Amino acid sequence: MGTVTGMAGCVAGIGNLAFTLMIGGLVSKIGYTPFFIALGFGDLIGATVLWTVVKPAKPRPLEPLAGEASA
Repeated sequence: MGTVTGMAGCVAGIGNLAFTLMIGGLVSKIGYTPFFIALGFGDLIGATVLWTVVKPAKPRPLEPLAGEASA
């Protein structure tokens, strides 16, 4: 279990490094404005996905506890 966790952390670190280098290179060529616009749309898309995927909880009827007599 520890090996898998360590490998996952290592891959996450490598992905973070690659993403940071890629974004840094693109920002130096393109500028910050497209990235701020994309981040703004990313928030809206994320909120839409959450509202679509997460449904309200349906109330369940209460069950009597194990020692209570039913009426």
